[in-house]
Amino acid sequence: MGQSLIVTAAACLLPATNIAAVAGQSSGRTNSSSSYASGADAPRLQFLGLRCADRPVDVHPAFSSTHYVYSAVLDYAEGSFAVDAEPAKTMKIVNAPELQTTQLIAPGDELPVGIKVLNPSAQESMDYSISIRRLDGTDVQLKGLASPGADLAPSFSSGSLDYTVRMPAELDRLDLRIVPMDSGQTFEVRSLPPDFQ
Repeated sequence: MGQSLIVTAAACLLPATNIAAVAGQSSGRTNSSSSYASGADAPRLQFLGLRCADRPVDVHPAFSSTHYVYSAVLDYAEGSFAVDAEPAKTMKIVNAPELQTTQLIAPGDELPVGIKVLNPSAQESMDYSISIRRLDGTDVQLKGLASPGADLAPSFSSGSLDYTVRMPAELDRLDLRIVPMDSGQTFEVRSLPPDFQ
């Protein structure tokens, strides 16, 4: 008969921050779905990144000059961020001075940051916007959970908090691999009697 193990995520000390982005488009034209003569004329960024101090923060999806909606996650311990943006050749970032400073964000807050890119020759602009959300310190989600050689039920889902691990009789040791959502999370693992139903 196999043994059962119940894994429950305990209170998290340092959760993560979520960054969601919203973007719009504006130009001197009255038609909001304006088209450009060629892709080279469209106001756009060449690079967009987010960092906390010198540590890069993943932006999702990966940056593309033609995509304007992004999201990312910062650890709860990261109380500030900076946006790094570079315009395409011949383009200009209108609000560059605002982006050159590190911005503070309180736990649980959400802060939108806009980046306006201008094509000076056509006087058309494009707005990239990133909404940065910092977790409040109470997050108990995991990025991953696995038990090689044993069965994990239910299958891992970041929203699920209780799992049962069934070990085959030939296993004498449990290898439980937990990938925290945040580097400061702690976990409680409880083993129940073999006859637990």
